[in-house]
Amino acid sequence: MPQNDKTSAGPALADNRLKRQLNTSAFKIQLKSWLVGTAAFFLIFAGLPLLSRLKSIPTLDLQRSGALYGLTAVASLFFVLPLLYTEFRLRYHEALLGGEALGKKARLWVITVRTLAALGAPFVMSYYFYVRGGMNIVLLAVLTALGLLAGEILISLLPLPILNYLLLGLATTLISIISFNLANLLLYGSIESGGGDYGWILPKTISWILAVIFAFLTNRAFVFTRHGNIIPEFFRFVLSRLSTGLVIEYLGIFLLENILGVSRDVANLLASILVTFANYFLSKIFVFHAKESR
Repeated sequence: MPQNDKTSAGPALADNRLKRQLNTSAFKIQLKSWLVGTAAFFLIFAGLPLLSRLKSIPTLDLQRSGALYGLTAVASLFFVLPLLYTEFRLRYHEALLGGEALGKKARLWVITVRTLAALGAPFVMSYYFYVRGGMNIVLLAVLTALGLLAGEILISLLPLPILNYLLLGLATTLISIISFNLANLLLYGSIESGGGDYGWILPKTISWILAVIFAFLTNRAFVFTRHGNIIPEFFRFVLSRLSTGLVIEYLGIFLLENILGVSRDVANLLASILVTFANYFLSKIFVFHAKESR
């Protein structure tokens, strides 16, 4: 028996060593592409506006939203291109070593997450920090570039279930923000105010219901992979979301907008980000933890 254990343990140890070698090599290759992409993003995002001021190029006037978002798209693309090139290099590198750190489906999913994050995050930061906050374009370029670099490193270190949750949490947040702003536009004609001091309650309730339904279906299918009785799980899910919604979202928006004077769309964004993290732990501990029926 001991001899058989040693014999069976040999291939497993070799396989583990190969996976560690693949992961280490992949991280080194990816780090180079992240640094190149970060430098390219910064040079384009900060350099073109400075060049336009020196040369007086009207098409790069960032006071116009089209010019700002066009610049953001070009800079984001130059960040993504090294990432996609590196993925092809990794496949070749892993083939030389005789293994694969990730399966094809897992790798495709990670590439999708990285691409969406790298393309979407600069637009969000441009809107909230430059358009809404009036931040200096160079400082915005530095923060966005560093944020992209940190995000790529974080994605490479996270397990796939948490990565799935973060991507779906981002999608849920976007649904909440878009539906909240649309409800404000339809009800009050403005995304920043309207309906009095507590006019945000009805739009927030509409966006909360839509976000909860989407989050439950996607989390159950792709994150916690539960296939038990859907009704008790949905009841617990709604109960957990009610608790975070009342404590973090409603109370958070009340404090930010009514007490601190933060604009409604920014207050909703901050509350939505905080509630995303709280919901993961509640879903893991309270919603999808029940034992399967025998």
